[in-house]
Amino acid sequence: MSKVSPLKAISLLFIVSIAISFSGCAKRPLPWSRELDRKALKVFNEGQVLFNQGKYWSARRRYNKVISKFKRSRYADNASFMIGEISAAKDRYEEAVDEYHKVTQNYPASELLPLIAEKEYKIAVYYWDKGKKELAADIFAKVVDAYPFGSLAPKAQYRVADFYFSEKKDYAEAIIHYERLIENYPDLPTLKESILRLGLSYWEESLMWALTQDYTDKAAEQFTRIIDEFPESPQVGRAKEFLAKCINKKARKEYQTGYFYYWEGDYDAARLYYNSVLKRFADSDWAADALYDIGRTYYKEKKWLIAQEYFSKVERQFPQRAKLVARAIRMREKCGQKIVVKQGK
Repeated sequence: MSKVSPLKAISLLFIVSIAISFSGCAKRPLPWSRELDRKALKVFNEGQVLFNQGKYWSARRRYNKVISKFKRSRYADNASFMIGEISAAKDRYEEAVDEYHKVTQNYPASELLPLIAEKEYKIAVYYWDKGKKELAADIFAKVVDAYPFGSLAPKAQYRVADFYFSEKKDYAEAIIHYERLIENYPDLPTLKESILRLGLSYWEESLMWALTQDYTDKAAEQFTRIIDEFPESPQVGRAKEFLAKCINKKARKEYQTGYFYYWEGDYDAARLYYNSVLKRFADSDWAADALYDIGRTYYKEKKWLIAQEYFSKVERQFPQRAKLVARAIRMREKCGQKIVVKQGK
């Protein structure tokens, strides 16, 4: 007995799908005349007989007749669907998806939508496994369009986002799809990974430290959400790692602004930014440098006692920064010498 491919097996379900659609239609109010439906059904059944005989060209003509001549009948969506089935039967899966999608566009209330979503999803997986991932991503997107509240929609939306994130490295597009995924499907099994990847996408799109840090803030927001809401999840490690990078990036901007004012000789302004680093980004890599440079501003102003205290703080609070501590010790000693000289006078 010959084997039937999974995608051809899908096509063999058409009789069941049509029966389901008809039974649903029978329960609805009839907005069209019974005579129109009777004529449409006659032509449609002729197409079904020809389809089962493998006479696809002739069957297609019958289905097109239903669509064009009886477009207001209850069988137009089924006829449109069967044109997609003809393409699938011929292994023209791309073409089949296009035909299926016409049903979703032209007949948004059709009861065939769940079945169409299932068929499109399996075709997308088929192309993904064949290495045609961009094509697969396009089809996954059509699954979401076809039946956005169906069980396959969250999986399809995740696959689209994953394509842009992992395969294409198009992080701006990945942001769009992960945001849509998280907003529309908050109960999906991949929620934590999706939030992490949304944060990583924002991080990749964020600008260099000297420019606006809106995307850095958005990235930090996602990483913080992982840490706070899912503290036991395996994503926490990377979330903490990249949250630290976000903090360091923002701290660097604040520090460098203070550094600019330091070299301009505006020590009050410099201390304003250095203190902001200490207050807002105390755990950043720039906190020790900010504390040291506050000491230098007071040194420049010949306020030796205050400067000495800040250099001592560097020694006490950041012993792991060996080179900076060594510089702080030298500066503290210089302050002591200045104080002695001043007292001697």
